[in-house]
Amino acid sequence: MTSKIPDILRILYNSESLSRVYLMMSATNDIQHPKLPSSVQRERRIKKLQDLSTWMDSRFRIPGTNITFGLDFFIGLVPLYGEVITTIISAYLIFEVARINGKWSLLWRMVLNVFIDYLIGLIPVIGDFADIGFRANLRNVRLMMDNEEQERNKTSVLTYLLLVLIFLLLLLVVVILPIILITYLL
Repeated sequence: MTSKIPDILRILYNSESLSRVYLMMSATNDIQHPKLPSSVQRERRIKKLQDLSTWMDSRFRIPGTNITFGLDFFIGLVPLYGEVITTIISAYLIFEVARINGKWSLLWRMVLNVFIDYLIGLIPVIGDFADIGFRANLRNVRLMMDNEEQERNKTSVLTYLLLVLIFLLLLLVVVILPIILITYLL
């Protein structure tokens, strides 16, 4: 039994199957590319989520109008199972957002959007057309992007605060301290 294990490893190592597995996994981003920084991987994930939400909620346009709809509408037409399938896709989107940014308040709002979308979709025919207006996936990606912007703004405010504190410290050391020393010595 133990003699077969090295043979299997040798076959896997020397064959093209290992490179195929690596290519398949890297195409789905299940493994991290060793040469890409995490910020690039993060941006790729965000772009993938934006594309998914567009496909699900607003990929197609009714000619002559501004009304858009996505695969969510078509999949939702399947009785019972359609809404379950679209909810699973929306849950995947939430799972990916959790990997990018695990803030519970954001994730709960996203879950609430998907739950409302699910309840609306349960109403036969009317719910499918109402789905066109609600667009839970686009709402969730917008929530994620707004949250990202707020996080950047928080960082920049903290940076400015730190710069002001450093300036005040330098002012203390360079201007005020010498004045105090000169007045004390005189």
